[in-house]
Amino acid sequence: MNAFYTYGYGVRFAVVVAYFAVSICLLYITIHSFADRRPRLSCTLNCLISFACIALTTVLAQCHFYSFRTGQWRVAAPLWAVLFMLAVLITFAAAVIVQRVRLRRSTVTMTAVREAIDNIPVGICYFDRNGLPRLSNRMMLRLGIMLSGSDFQSIDELRKVLSKYTNDRENEEPAHKSSGLIVTLPDNSTYSYSEMPLTTEAGEEYTGVFLFDITDLQEKKSELERQTEDLRKMSDQLRYLNENAYKLAREEEILAFQTRLHDAMGAGITAVHRILEQNLPEGDYAEAIRVWRRSAEMMDAGNNSYSINGSIGDFAHDAEALGVRFELTGDMPGEKDTEEVILTALHTGLTNCVKHAGATEMRAVIENEDGDTVLTITNNGKAPGGEITPGGGLSNLMSRVARLGGRMEIISQPEFSLRIVVPTHDADLLQS
Repeated sequence: MNAFYTYGYGVRFAVVVAYFAVSICLLYITIHSFADRRPRLSCTLNCLISFACIALTTVLAQCHFYSFRTGQWRVAAPLWAVLFMLAVLITFAAAVIVQRVRLRRSTVTMTAVREAIDNIPVGICYFDRNGLPRLSNRMMLRLGIMLSGSDFQSIDELRKVLSKYTNDRENEEPAHKSSGLIVTLPDNSTYSYSEMPLTTEAGEEYTGVFLFDITDLQEKKSELERQTEDLRKMSDQLRYLNENAYKLAREEEILAFQTRLHDAMGAGITAVHRILEQNLPEGDYAEAIRVWRRSAEMMDAGNNSYSINGSIGDFAHDAEALGVRFELTGDMPGEKDTEEVILTALHTGLTNCVKHAGATEMRAVIENEDGDTVLTITNNGKAPGGEITPGGGLSNLMSRVARLGGRMEIISQPEFSLRIVVPTHDADLLQS
């Protein structure tokens, strides 16, 4: 094959342009090998090949432009050798480019690291030992613009700006190595500020500044604190109610005992009066003595569990023993608390009608009105001289009725009448 310079203008021009393009490609590969911090041997080899290709391109260009004019710069190398060298350079450049593309896909590059840091939802900025920023992501830049109108020019400027928004007003400036410092920004977002020292393999010292968005956590914390405060108040209220419930139960036991004791003593004293003032048949004497004995046993028992009320049948016997004919209209309620109140009211009414009115007959009517149990007590004794002021027995009875949510009425004129209304449903709830 003839020498390169013997070929026509078109062949020489095409070869020179091809070498020029390959030279540019190799130069690009060499620059990026240094940028990607490739091994030193690889960078050196790329430099040598690039320079060799540039030198060969220069020689071929001189041969193309001057050989046909002055006869100088003639390249005596055959054309096949020039084309072979061009093919080798093209193959080398293509291989390096393919390898670089594969390497980019399988390795983490500086660009990928930068993009990852920018997309992290944390404000990140690294300052050198002089306090100047070296690496900052988008979120830190956004925070800087929001707080100072531009990015932070030094770590001292960052600390000074954040000190205005820290929740700890006693600190004029965040500590250099603070961790967990809470900062509330003007947009009501909350961040946790921290600093961390960093030393590279080359011995360079940096300070990493991090701002973590904890707005949601802060809201949850505030909500948890509010719930804790509400629970504390509820606990105090429950403690107060528990103490009052204990006092109320104790007072109710004492009141019930006082009422039973009053009724028992009244019945006993009335029985003694009958024994002392009248000539009673032998059977009536026995009944009167039985009532007095029960009164004495009530005083000796001295405990709240002792009950004189018994049943409605026992009350009828007691009334008969005191010389009072008892008449009941209606049925006793099924609720235990309501029945206990009715029996207590009957005993109190019996004592008062014998002691104050001199009655020989006593009537009781039990009705159901709109779900309420209504008890009405009357007698044939003399009418009161005026309004009746509740004494010990009636006062205690009124308190017991009020505990069940009911009410008690004392009617003095034209004749004595005692009316008690107890809500049936409320009694059921109290019993449960």
